[in-house]
Amino acid sequence: MSDFPLLPEWSTKPDVGSVDDLFFDPLDAGSPAPWLVYKKRDTFGFHYKGNRDQLQSVLVHFAQNSGRMGSSGGFKVYTPETVSDETAHVKTVRYRDDTLSVELLSANYFEFDIDFIEANIGPKPDIAKKIAYLYTFNFKEETYRVANWGYSLLDVDGNTYLAGDVTHSSVEFSEGILGEELTLNASGYAREWLLRRVHGVDKIEITVARLEVDASLDPTPQYLFKGVVVNAETGLQGEATFTLSSNLNALQRGVGRKKLQRQCNHILYSAECGAVKEEITGTIERIDGRKIDVTSDLHNDEPDKFFNGATLTQDGKNYIVLKDVKKDVGGVVYRTLTIERIPSLNELETVSLTLWCDKTIQCCAAKFKNSEEKSNAVNFGGCPWLPNNNPLDLARNDQRGKK
Repeated sequence: MSDFPLLPEWSTKPDVGSVDDLFFDPLDAGSPAPWLVYKKRDTFGFHYKGNRDQLQSVLVHFAQNSGRMGSSGGFKVYTPETVSDETAHVKTVRYRDDTLSVELLSANYFEFDIDFIEANIGPKPDIAKKIAYLYTFNFKEETYRVANWGYSLLDVDGNTYLAGDVTHSSVEFSEGILGEELTLNASGYAREWLLRRVHGVDKIEITVARLEVDASLDPTPQYLFKGVVVNAETGLQGEATFTLSSNLNALQRGVGRKKLQRQCNHILYSAECGAVKEEITGTIERIDGRKIDVTSDLHNDEPDKFFNGATLTQDGKNYIVLKDVKKDVGGVVYRTLTIERIPSLNELETVSLTLWCDKTIQCCAAKFKNSEEKSNAVNFGGCPWLPNNNPLDLARNDQRGKK
């Protein structure tokens, strides 16, 4: 723990703010929600006027402790002690806010206020034969671990679970096989971590484990539940309630499927598409407004409209080819490309053309090759063989003699 750098003007603030400002006492084993005793923590106001160097020392300390979220372990401050002859009384606190209020009084004179709150690092409770619950949150490549205990815990694998206000309900079984659901309540940073990620496309996976907190036992957790967050609700007091569903139950839910259609569903040049992106180099022979005559050694045998929709790139600028007309003058093949706007191009400059796809299987087969130098039609993502009419309707009409 680091000491706060200054001896400020202190004032005790007995008020209590959010749920995160409460002290939680763990109870005995047997309850999935051990936080039932709430003790109000002391808060302290810090008011100071100082020069730029003094302000900088405060800002450095604030940054090193990462504000409210990073200083949960606490650090020492010295508050006035009015009932004794001592000049200061040591308190262990953390920052209460994530921001500092600083007012500029002059070029080198500042006034700022900070709120501190008493940190929960007092004597550890009697932990014999008591139960802690461990929560592991996984989202993409991120992992966050929290325990509903008065201080951080380590499991047998050396993973650290930070102290936090998280509880859960009993597992509820639905009629489906292994269709379990569980409700999880979170406050403080655990709440913020979950809410920032719960509305994304990817699911948050949560594992709940039970740990006997006893120094004489091997700290091996007993896993109780594993599921994904399927719903989130926030309350008036800043708490949040999350509904978890077991993985098997989540797999039984409806998921998005690609629509059956004749045109390709793939994004051009994506991994699913499989087409090799080919950059075709050409030379500008003549410029006439938005029309550019381009010669190239590649794809000269292709018919008109081959480069329709292609991207023309020069000096980092992209232009869409709106029209492509092939010409053969005295054995010299060139193409007149009409682009979307007048470019800053010059004759004899080199440009790059990247082909575009109209999502038909004919275009996929004619224009693009895969990594094996074969027609990319094998990767076509549409269903060109779909009938124009519902085959069931045709069968009914045949039976009724109404072909």
